[in-house]
Amino acid sequence: MTLRSKFKSSSEKANKGVEIEFRGKDELNSDGSYAVFTLARQSTQNKKWLADVRSFNEKMYEKHGVTGQEKLSDEEKTKRAIELFCNTVLIGWKDFEAEEDSVKTVFSIEKAIEIFSNPDWNDLYERLSTESGRKENFNIDLMDKMSKN
Repeated sequence: MTLRSKFKSSSEKANKGVEIEFRGKDELNSDGSYAVFTLARQSTQNKKWLADVRSFNEKMYEKHGVTGQEKLSDEEKTKRAIELFCNTVLIGWKDFEAEEDSVKTVFSIEKAIEIFSNPDWNDLYERLSTESGRKENFNIDLMDKMSKN
């Protein structure tokens, strides 16, 4: 493994997103399809995410004299994290059945915030948030190898 293959990632993919597929045998939809989520990178490499974080910090400083979330309650921090994720990281989804009626849920930022604000969906939110921060998902060499196959 080289330093490049270990650390260099694609700024384009970090901003435009990569598809994360759920293909486990216990992740199959009722029609045999699998859910696919498109995620931008949750890092400073993602310009939209970075701008939102900076803007929030500036507003917190103006209002409270501190940056970050020190003055927020735990509920407000959770709400802020979900909104940040849905507005700047989650680009979309395909074949996601959020309800038990087997109907595919149409993506919108508002719908995503509604779903991930429900504590019953916390595990999926946490998994997607983790995937959006994993450098391996945005790695240059890995993407090069996949595109050649």
